[in-house]
Amino acid sequence: MRDFFKNRTVIFFLTGTFFMMLNMSMAYIIVPVYLVSTGSSVAQVGMSTAFYSIVAIILRIFLGPMADNKGRKFSMLTSTITFLISTVLIWFAPSFLWHLFARAIQAISLALYMSTGSSVISDLSKENNLATNMGIYRALLGLGFLVGPIFSLSMIKISYDAMFIANIIISVIAFILLLQVPETCKYHKTNLGSSLFLDYKGLLGDRRLRKYYYLTITLAIGYGTVMANSANYIFKLSDTWSPSVFIFLLSGSGMISSMAAGWLIDKFSIKKIIIPSVSVAVIGMLGMASISWFGNIALVGVAILFGLGNNSSVICAVTGVNSFTTKKLKATSFAIQESSIDGGNAIGNFIFGWVALAVGYANSFIVVGFIMAIGCFLLLADREKVVN
Repeated sequence: MRDFFKNRTVIFFLTGTFFMMLNMSMAYIIVPVYLVSTGSSVAQVGMSTAFYSIVAIILRIFLGPMADNKGRKFSMLTSTITFLISTVLIWFAPSFLWHLFARAIQAISLALYMSTGSSVISDLSKENNLATNMGIYRALLGLGFLVGPIFSLSMIKISYDAMFIANIIISVIAFILLLQVPETCKYHKTNLGSSLFLDYKGLLGDRRLRKYYYLTITLAIGYGTVMANSANYIFKLSDTWSPSVFIFLLSGSGMISSMAAGWLIDKFSIKKIIIPSVSVAVIGMLGMASISWFGNIALVGVAILFGLGNNSSVICAVTGVNSFTTKKLKATSFAIQESSIDGGNAIGNFIFGWVALAVGYANSFIVVGFIMAIGCFLLLADREKVVN
Protein backbone atom coordinates (compact mmCIF):
# COMPACT_ATOMS: atom_id res chain seq x y z
CA MET A 1 0.00 0.00 0.00
CA ARG A 2 2.87 2.39 0.78
CA ASP A 3 4.33 1.93 -2.70
CA PHE A 4 0.89 2.59 -4.16
CA PHE A 5 0.60 5.98 -2.44
CA LYS A 6 4.18 6.90 -3.29
CA ASN A 7 3.22 6.85 -6.96
CA ARG A 8 2.70 10.43 -8.19
CA THR A 9 0.18 9.24 -10.77
CA VAL A 10 -1.91 7.60 -8.05
CA ILE A 11 -2.02 10.78 -5.95
CA PHE A 12 -3.15 12.94 -8.87
CA PHE A 13 -5.72 10.36 -9.99
CA LEU A 14 -7.26 9.77 -6.54
CA THR A 15 -7.38 13.49 -5.72
CA GLY A 16 -8.95 14.30 -9.09
CA THR A 17 -11.44 11.47 -8.62
CA PHE A 18 -12.45 12.82 -5.20
CA PHE A 19 -13.24 16.22 -6.72
CA MET A 20 -15.19 14.53 -9.51
CA MET A 21 -17.25 12.61 -6.94
CA LEU A 22 -18.08 15.84 -5.12
CA ASN A 23 -19.75 16.98 -8.33
CA MET A 24 -21.28 13.60 -9.22
CA SER A 25 -23.10 13.57 -5.88
CA MET A 26 -24.56 16.97 -6.75
CA ALA A 27 -26.02 15.48 -9.90
CA TYR A 28 -27.97 12.89 -7.91
CA ILE A 29 -28.91 14.77 -4.76
CA ILE A 30 -28.67 18.54 -5.25
CA VAL A 31 -30.03 19.03 -8.78
CA PRO A 32 -33.51 17.80 -7.70
CA VAL A 33 -33.40 20.32 -4.83
CA TYR A 34 -32.48 23.08 -7.28
CA LEU A 35 -35.32 22.09 -9.60
CA VAL A 36 -37.85 22.39 -6.78
CA SER A 37 -36.50 25.88 -6.02
CA THR A 38 -37.20 26.93 -9.62
CA GLY A 39 -40.85 25.90 -9.34
CA SER A 40 -40.65 22.55 -11.11
CA SER A 41 -43.26 19.95 -10.23
CA VAL A 42 -42.60 16.70 -8.41
CA ALA A 43 -43.22 14.88 -11.70
CA GLN A 44 -40.55 16.97 -13.46
CA VAL A 45 -38.05 16.32 -10.66
CA GLY A 46 -38.65 12.58 -10.98
CA MET A 47 -38.42 12.79 -14.77
CA SER A 48 -35.09 14.63 -14.54
CA THR A 49 -33.52 12.01 -12.25
CA ALA A 50 -34.87 9.05 -14.22
CA PHE A 51 -33.82 10.61 -17.55
CA TYR A 52 -30.29 11.17 -16.24
CA SER A 53 -29.94 7.56 -15.09
CA ILE A 54 -31.49 5.99 -18.20
CA VAL A 55 -29.41 8.06 -20.62
CA ALA A 56 -26.25 7.20 -18.65
CA ILE A 57 -27.02 3.47 -18.89
CA ILE A 58 -27.66 3.69 -22.64
CA LEU A 59 -24.61 5.84 -23.35
CA ARG A 60 -22.36 3.62 -21.26
CA ILE A 61 -22.90 0.82 -23.80
CA PHE A 62 -21.13 2.93 -26.41
CA LEU A 63 -18.93 5.23 -24.31
CA GLY A 64 -17.74 2.75 -21.66
CA PRO A 65 -15.40 0.96 -24.10
CA MET A 66 -13.86 4.29 -25.12
CA ALA A 67 -11.29 3.98 -22.33
CA ASP A 68 -10.14 0.70 -23.90
CA ASN A 69 -10.09 2.07 -27.43
CA LYS A 70 -8.83 5.64 -26.99
CA GLY A 71 -7.15 5.43 -23.60
CA ARG A 72 -8.00 6.23 -19.99
CA LYS A 73 -6.83 9.84 -20.05
CA PHE A 74 -9.05 10.79 -22.98
CA SER A 75 -12.11 9.37 -21.20
CA MET A 76 -11.33 11.01 -17.86
CA LEU A 77 -10.76 14.46 -19.35
CA THR A 78 -13.83 14.19 -21.58
CA SER A 79 -15.88 13.25 -18.53
CA THR A 80 -14.60 16.28 -16.62
CA ILE A 81 -15.27 18.70 -19.48
CA THR A 82 -18.79 17.41 -20.15
CA PHE A 83 -19.67 17.71 -16.47
CA LEU A 84 -18.46 21.32 -16.40
CA ILE A 85 -20.48 22.14 -19.53
CA SER A 86 -23.61 20.46 -18.16
CA THR A 87 -23.33 22.35 -14.87
CA VAL A 88 -23.32 25.67 -16.71
CA LEU A 89 -26.27 24.57 -18.89
CA ILE A 90 -28.32 23.41 -15.87
CA TRP A 91 -27.63 26.75 -14.18
CA PHE A 92 -28.84 28.83 -17.12
CA ALA A 93 -31.43 26.45 -18.63
CA PRO A 94 -34.36 28.66 -19.78
CA SER A 95 -36.86 25.78 -19.82
CA PHE A 96 -37.32 22.21 -18.64
CA LEU A 97 -36.49 20.85 -22.10
CA TRP A 98 -33.16 22.66 -21.96
CA HIS A 99 -32.66 21.20 -18.50
CA LEU A 100 -33.16 17.68 -19.89
CA PHE A 101 -30.66 18.43 -22.66
CA ALA A 102 -28.15 19.50 -19.99
CA ARG A 103 -28.84 16.32 -18.02
CA ALA A 104 -28.11 14.27 -21.14
CA ILE A 105 -24.68 15.92 -21.40
CA GLN A 106 -24.18 15.31 -17.68
CA ALA A 107 -25.00 11.63 -18.28
CA ILE A 108 -22.04 11.45 -20.68
CA SER A 109 -19.75 12.25 -17.76
CA LEU A 110 -21.29 9.53 -15.58
CA ALA A 111 -21.17 6.99 -18.42
CA LEU A 112 -17.45 7.62 -18.94
CA TYR A 113 -15.90 8.16 -15.55
CA MET A 114 -16.86 5.30 -13.24
CA SER A 115 -15.71 2.39 -15.41
CA THR A 116 -12.64 4.35 -16.53
CA GLY A 117 -11.62 4.95 -12.93
CA SER A 118 -11.78 1.25 -12.06
CA SER A 119 -9.69 0.52 -15.15
CA VAL A 120 -7.01 3.00 -14.06
CA ILE A 121 -6.75 1.28 -10.67
CA SER A 122 -6.43 -2.06 -12.46
CA ASP A 123 -3.66 -0.64 -14.66
CA LEU A 124 -1.73 0.77 -11.71
CA SER A 125 -2.03 -2.27 -9.43
CA LYS A 126 -0.09 -5.47 -9.17
CA GLU A 127 -2.05 -8.71 -8.96
CA ASN A 128 -1.25 -9.22 -5.27
CA ASN A 129 -2.61 -5.82 -4.19
CA LEU A 130 -5.37 -5.15 -6.72
CA ALA A 131 -8.27 -5.72 -4.29
CA THR A 132 -6.65 -3.51 -1.63
CA ASN A 133 -6.21 -0.66 -4.10
CA MET A 134 -9.71 -1.16 -5.51
CA GLY A 135 -11.07 -0.98 -1.96
CA ILE A 136 -9.28 2.33 -1.40
CA TYR A 137 -10.68 3.66 -4.68
CA ARG A 138 -14.26 2.61 -3.89
CA ALA A 139 -13.95 4.05 -0.37
CA LEU A 140 -12.87 7.35 -1.92
CA LEU A 141 -15.96 7.30 -4.15
CA GLY A 142 -18.06 6.85 -1.03
CA LEU A 143 -16.30 9.73 0.73
CA GLY A 144 -16.95 12.01 -2.23
CA PHE A 145 -20.64 11.11 -2.28
CA LEU A 146 -20.83 11.73 1.47
CA VAL A 147 -19.04 15.09 1.49
CA GLY A 148 -20.48 16.38 -1.80
CA PRO A 149 -24.09 16.97 -0.65
CA ILE A 150 -22.91 18.53 2.62
CA PHE A 151 -20.69 20.94 0.69
CA SER A 152 -23.35 21.78 -1.90
CA LEU A 153 -26.03 22.35 0.74
CA SER A 154 -23.70 24.72 2.58
CA MET A 155 -23.26 26.65 -0.67
CA ILE A 156 -27.03 26.75 -1.17
CA LYS A 157 -27.34 28.60 2.14
CA ILE A 158 -25.39 31.40 0.45
CA SER A 159 -27.22 31.09 -2.87
CA TYR A 160 -27.75 28.67 -5.72
CA ASP A 161 -25.45 30.84 -7.81
CA ALA A 162 -22.70 30.25 -5.23
CA MET A 163 -23.32 26.52 -5.46
CA PHE A 164 -22.98 26.44 -9.24
CA ILE A 165 -19.87 28.61 -9.18
CA ALA A 166 -18.34 26.28 -6.59
CA ASN A 167 -19.18 23.24 -8.73
CA ILE A 168 -17.61 24.85 -11.79
CA ILE A 169 -14.44 25.59 -9.81
CA ILE A 170 -14.37 21.98 -8.57
CA SER A 171 -14.66 20.72 -12.15
CA VAL A 172 -11.75 22.91 -13.22
CA ILE A 173 -9.63 21.63 -10.31
CA ALA A 174 -10.50 18.04 -11.21
CA PHE A 175 -9.54 18.67 -14.84
CA ILE A 176 -6.16 20.16 -13.84
CA LEU A 177 -5.40 17.24 -11.51
CA LEU A 178 -6.42 14.55 -14.01
CA LEU A 179 -4.46 16.33 -16.74
CA GLN A 180 -1.33 15.41 -14.74
CA VAL A 181 -2.17 11.70 -14.94
CA PRO A 182 -0.24 10.01 -17.77
CA GLU A 183 -1.90 7.41 -19.94
CA THR A 184 -2.02 4.18 -17.90
CA CYS A 185 -3.40 2.00 -20.70
CA LYS A 186 -0.37 0.90 -22.73
CA TYR A 187 -2.27 -1.23 -25.21
CA HIS A 188 -5.26 0.88 -26.31
CA LYS A 189 -3.83 1.68 -29.77
CA THR A 190 -3.90 -2.01 -30.65
CA ASN A 191 -7.60 -2.19 -29.83
CA LEU A 192 -8.93 0.43 -32.23
CA GLY A 193 -10.35 -2.00 -34.73
CA SER A 194 -12.22 -4.15 -32.22
CA SER A 195 -15.91 -4.83 -32.71
CA LEU A 196 -18.12 -3.52 -29.92
CA PHE A 197 -20.65 -6.29 -30.46
CA LEU A 198 -18.02 -9.02 -30.38
CA ASP A 199 -16.43 -7.53 -27.26
CA TYR A 200 -19.73 -7.53 -25.39
CA LYS A 201 -20.61 -10.97 -26.71
CA GLY A 202 -17.31 -12.34 -25.45
CA LEU A 203 -17.66 -10.79 -21.99
CA LEU A 204 -21.30 -11.73 -21.50
CA GLY A 205 -20.61 -15.20 -22.87
CA ASP A 206 -18.14 -15.90 -20.06
CA ARG A 207 -20.13 -17.67 -17.35
CA ARG A 208 -17.70 -16.61 -14.63
CA LEU A 209 -18.15 -12.95 -15.48
CA ARG A 210 -21.93 -13.30 -15.78
CA LYS A 211 -22.07 -14.57 -12.22
CA TYR A 212 -20.33 -11.45 -10.97
CA TYR A 213 -22.60 -9.21 -13.05
CA TYR A 214 -25.67 -10.99 -11.65
CA LEU A 215 -24.28 -10.70 -8.13
CA THR A 216 -23.72 -6.97 -8.68
CA ILE A 217 -27.34 -6.52 -9.82
CA THR A 218 -28.62 -8.42 -6.78
CA LEU A 219 -26.53 -6.37 -4.36
CA ALA A 220 -27.66 -3.15 -6.08
CA ILE A 221 -31.31 -4.15 -5.66
CA GLY A 222 -30.80 -3.97 -1.90
CA TYR A 223 -28.52 -0.93 -1.83
CA GLY A 224 -30.66 1.13 -4.20
CA THR A 225 -33.76 0.34 -2.17
CA VAL A 226 -32.14 1.42 1.09
CA MET A 227 -30.61 4.63 -0.30
CA ALA A 228 -33.80 5.76 -2.03
CA ASN A 229 -36.33 4.85 0.68
CA SER A 230 -34.59 4.91 4.07
CA ALA A 231 -35.12 8.67 4.55
CA ASN A 232 -38.89 8.53 4.05
CA TYR A 233 -39.10 5.37 6.17
CA ILE A 234 -37.16 6.83 9.11
CA PHE A 235 -38.92 10.20 8.89
CA LYS A 236 -42.26 8.45 9.43
CA LEU A 237 -41.05 6.77 12.62
CA SER A 238 -41.36 8.57 15.92
CA ASP A 239 -38.50 8.73 18.43
CA THR A 240 -35.76 7.97 15.91
CA TRP A 241 -32.80 10.05 14.89
CA SER A 242 -32.58 11.96 11.65
CA PRO A 243 -32.10 9.92 8.44
CA SER A 244 -28.81 11.77 8.01
CA VAL A 245 -27.45 9.80 11.00
CA PHE A 246 -28.39 6.56 9.27
CA ILE A 247 -26.81 7.62 5.97
CA PHE A 248 -23.65 8.78 7.76
CA LEU A 249 -23.26 5.45 9.60
CA LEU A 250 -24.06 3.49 6.43
CA SER A 251 -21.54 5.42 4.33
CA GLY A 252 -18.86 5.51 7.03
CA SER A 253 -18.99 1.78 7.72
CA GLY A 254 -19.09 1.16 3.97
CA MET A 255 -15.89 3.11 3.37
CA ILE A 256 -14.09 1.24 6.16
CA SER A 257 -15.32 -2.13 4.93
CA SER A 258 -14.28 -1.38 1.32
CA MET A 259 -10.67 -0.93 2.42
CA ALA A 260 -10.74 -3.84 4.87
CA ALA A 261 -12.37 -6.22 2.38
CA GLY A 262 -9.84 -5.36 -0.30
CA TRP A 263 -6.96 -6.18 2.04
CA LEU A 264 -8.62 -9.42 3.17
CA ILE A 265 -9.25 -10.52 -0.43
CA ASP A 266 -5.60 -10.03 -1.32
CA LYS A 267 -4.56 -11.92 1.81
CA PHE A 268 -7.02 -14.82 1.70
CA SER A 269 -9.00 -14.82 -1.65
CA ILE A 270 -12.47 -13.81 -2.80
CA LYS A 271 -13.82 -17.27 -2.05
CA LYS A 272 -13.19 -16.93 1.68
CA ILE A 273 -14.57 -13.39 1.95
CA ILE A 274 -17.60 -13.32 -0.32
CA ILE A 275 -20.02 -15.58 1.61
CA PRO A 276 -19.53 -13.81 4.99
CA SER A 277 -19.82 -10.44 3.23
CA VAL A 278 -23.06 -11.33 1.44
CA SER A 279 -24.49 -12.86 4.62
CA VAL A 280 -23.89 -9.67 6.61
CA ALA A 281 -25.42 -7.58 3.79
CA VAL A 282 -28.56 -9.73 3.76
CA ILE A 283 -28.88 -9.56 7.56
CA GLY A 284 -28.58 -5.78 7.37
CA MET A 285 -31.21 -5.56 4.65
CA LEU A 286 -33.69 -7.76 6.52
CA GLY A 287 -32.92 -5.80 9.67
CA MET A 288 -34.27 -2.58 8.13
CA ALA A 289 -37.73 -3.61 9.35
CA SER A 290 -36.46 -3.79 12.94
CA ILE A 291 -35.89 -0.02 13.04
CA SER A 292 -39.67 0.36 13.36
CA TRP A 293 -39.61 -2.05 16.31
CA PHE A 294 -36.47 -1.13 18.26
CA GLY A 295 -35.78 2.45 17.19
CA ASN A 296 -32.32 3.97 17.38
CA ILE A 297 -30.55 0.81 18.60
CA ALA A 298 -31.67 -0.99 15.45
CA LEU A 299 -30.94 2.09 13.32
CA VAL A 300 -27.28 2.08 14.35
CA GLY A 301 -26.86 -1.68 14.08
CA VAL A 302 -28.58 -2.03 10.72
CA ALA A 303 -26.72 0.91 9.15
CA ILE A 304 -23.35 -0.51 10.21
CA LEU A 305 -24.17 -4.11 9.24
CA PHE A 306 -25.55 -3.22 5.82
CA GLY A 307 -22.68 -0.83 5.11
CA LEU A 308 -20.10 -3.44 6.07
CA GLY A 309 -21.72 -6.31 4.19
CA ASN A 310 -22.78 -4.53 1.02
CA ASN A 311 -19.52 -2.70 0.37
CA SER A 312 -17.42 -5.78 1.14
CA SER A 313 -19.52 -7.78 -1.31
CA VAL A 314 -19.16 -5.09 -3.98
CA ILE A 315 -15.36 -5.19 -3.64
CA CYS A 316 -15.54 -8.97 -4.11
CA ALA A 317 -17.63 -8.50 -7.25
CA VAL A 318 -15.41 -5.76 -8.71
CA THR A 319 -12.24 -7.76 -8.02
CA GLY A 320 -13.86 -10.84 -9.55
CA VAL A 321 -14.78 -9.00 -12.74
CA ASN A 322 -11.21 -7.78 -13.03
CA SER A 323 -9.84 -11.29 -12.47
CA PHE A 324 -11.70 -12.84 -15.40
CA THR A 325 -11.37 -9.96 -17.90
CA THR A 326 -8.54 -9.63 -20.39
CA LYS A 327 -6.41 -6.48 -20.21
CA LYS A 328 -7.74 -5.07 -23.47
CA LEU A 329 -11.36 -5.10 -22.28
CA LYS A 330 -11.11 -3.87 -18.68
CA ALA A 331 -13.10 -0.65 -19.17
CA THR A 332 -15.73 -2.44 -21.27
CA SER A 333 -16.20 -5.09 -18.60
CA PHE A 334 -16.38 -2.51 -15.81
CA ALA A 335 -18.92 -0.56 -17.89
CA ILE A 336 -21.18 -3.61 -17.88
CA GLN A 337 -20.78 -3.83 -14.11
CA GLU A 338 -21.59 -0.14 -13.59
CA SER A 339 -24.72 -0.57 -15.70
CA SER A 340 -25.56 -3.62 -13.57
CA ILE A 341 -25.44 -1.35 -10.51
CA ASP A 342 -27.74 1.23 -12.12
CA GLY A 343 -30.09 -1.48 -13.36
CA GLY A 344 -30.21 -3.17 -9.96
CA ASN A 345 -31.01 0.14 -8.27
CA ALA A 346 -33.93 0.68 -10.65
CA ILE A 347 -35.24 -2.89 -10.21
CA GLY A 348 -35.05 -2.66 -6.42
CA ASN A 349 -36.96 0.59 -6.26
CA PHE A 350 -39.58 -0.64 -8.72
CA ILE A 351 -40.23 -3.76 -6.62
CA PHE A 352 -40.14 -1.86 -3.35
CA GLY A 353 -42.60 0.77 -4.55
CA TRP A 354 -45.27 -1.74 -5.48
CA VAL A 355 -44.77 -3.95 -2.43
CA ALA A 356 -44.84 -0.92 -0.10
CA LEU A 357 -48.29 -0.01 -1.39
CA ALA A 358 -49.55 -3.41 -0.28
CA VAL A 359 -47.69 -4.17 2.97
CA GLY A 360 -46.00 -0.93 4.08
CA TYR A 361 -42.38 0.20 4.32
CA ALA A 362 -41.06 -2.12 7.04
CA ASN A 363 -42.41 -5.32 5.49
CA SER A 364 -41.25 -4.24 2.05
CA PHE A 365 -37.65 -4.19 3.26
CA ILE A 366 -38.12 -7.81 4.38
CA VAL A 367 -39.53 -8.81 0.98
CA VAL A 368 -36.67 -7.15 -0.92
CA GLY A 369 -34.22 -8.65 1.59
CA PHE A 370 -35.47 -12.17 0.83
CA ILE A 371 -35.22 -11.51 -2.92
CA MET A 372 -31.67 -10.31 -2.40
CA ALA A 373 -30.83 -13.35 -0.23
CA ILE A 374 -32.25 -15.87 -2.68
CA GLY A 375 -30.50 -14.26 -5.63
CA CYS A 376 -27.10 -14.04 -3.93
CA PHE A 377 -27.02 -17.49 -2.44
CA LEU A 378 -28.29 -19.26 -5.57
CA LEU A 379 -25.37 -17.71 -7.42
CA LEU A 380 -22.83 -18.59 -4.73
CA ALA A 381 -24.15 -22.15 -4.40
CA ASP A 382 -23.24 -22.91 -8.02
CA ARG A 383 -20.35 -25.36 -7.94
CA GLU A 384 -18.65 -24.07 -11.07
CA LYS A 385 -15.56 -22.03 -10.21
CA VAL A 386 -16.59 -18.39 -10.34
CA VAL A 387 -14.50 -17.12 -7.44
CA ASN A 388 -10.78 -17.27 -6.80
